[in-house]
Amino acid sequence: TTDNLSVLEAFANNTSENPLLKKSMFNEALSSINSNTNMGDVEKSAEIELLYSTYANEMKVSVDDLKTVMGVSQ
Repeated sequence: TTDNLSVLEAFANNTSENPLLKKSMFNEALSSINSNTNMGDVEKSAEIELLYSTYANEMKVSVDDLKTVMGVSQ
């Protein structure tokens, strides 16, 4: 829907009114997960999926739509 599109656009452009729902914050969290040397690849993958799921849920969009905005192939 248009609402979801505008939410995703605000996220991608870092213009969301919610500071936690900005691409820059998502990327920081993603970077933190990826640089965590105490986690194995499987744990990192699970944490990354949880991150996508949490953000998608907060924005009321699908994980697939969020991954598309992030440039992640399905």
